[in-house]
Amino acid sequence: MGGSSLAQKVKGKVGRIALVGYMLMGGLLASVSSIREVYLLLVPSFLIGLIIGVINVVFTTAFLKLVPKELMARVQGAFNTFSLAITSLSGMLGGIVIQLVGPSDSFLLLGGVVLISSPLFAVFKELSQIVV
Repeated sequence: MGGSSLAQKVKGKVGRIALVGYMLMGGLLASVSSIREVYLLLVPSFLIGLIIGVINVVFTTAFLKLVPKELMARVQGAFNTFSLAITSLSGMLGGIVIQLVGPSDSFLLLGGVVLISSPLFAVFKELSQIVV
C-alpha cells in the first residue's frame, strides 16, 4: 500500500524507473547478507516492499497505455498465469540455491542477479520508452 501511494509521485520513462528500482532492490537484497541484527533486517525489507509497490503501479500504468482495452483481459490473464507459474518455480529454485550457498549468501547471490539483470530493460524499447 505504501509503495502504491508513493508511485503517484513517480514520473518519467518506465525504463529509467525500472532500472533505478531494480538496482536499488538488488543492492538492498545483497545488503541483507551482511546484516546480523534481526531488527535491522526490517529496514531493507520495508524498502524493498515500497520499491515493488512503485514498480507494480508503473508497469500497470504502462500496460494500460500500451495494450488496447479489448486485449487487456487476455494480457492480464496471461500475466496472472505466468506469475503463478514463476512463484511455484521460484520456491523450488530458491530451496536449491539455499541448500547450495546457504541462507545468508543466497541473498547476496539474488541481489547480484537482480543488479546484473536490471539493465535488460533497455532491450524492451517500446515498454521502456513509455512515460508515466
